[in-house]
Amino acid sequence: MIDLDDISFTPAGSDEPILRHVSLAIEQGERVGIVGPSGSGKSTLGYHLCGAHHLALAGVTTGHLYLDGQDCLAGGPPGFAGLVGQNPEAQLFCRTIQEEVLLGPRMRGGK
Repeated sequence: MIDLDDISFTPAGSDEPILRHVSLAIEQGERVGIVGPSGSGKSTLGYHLCGAHHLALAGVTTGHLYLDGQDCLAGGPPGFAGLVGQNPEAQLFCRTIQEEVLLGPRMRGGK
């Protein structure tokens, strides 16, 4: 359902990428946890997975991000995954964790 193919992200004003050649596949119904130390790129990867990278991050992304075979990297249909940050009190779009997780399906026409 979600395929990342050789994704790299370099923030604006930096020569060093935060993500380097990340490839992974997430099947429909599969649950995935992203863990790692602070500064390792978890949030950056999460923004890419939920389609909010072009809203939340300034920089250059290369590679391909597919949703059901459609390349969505260039700002295609956002909201195919939910993102809950490490500080739920400071959510990006919504007031509650439940609303944040449901944002993606709602943006795609779900209930």
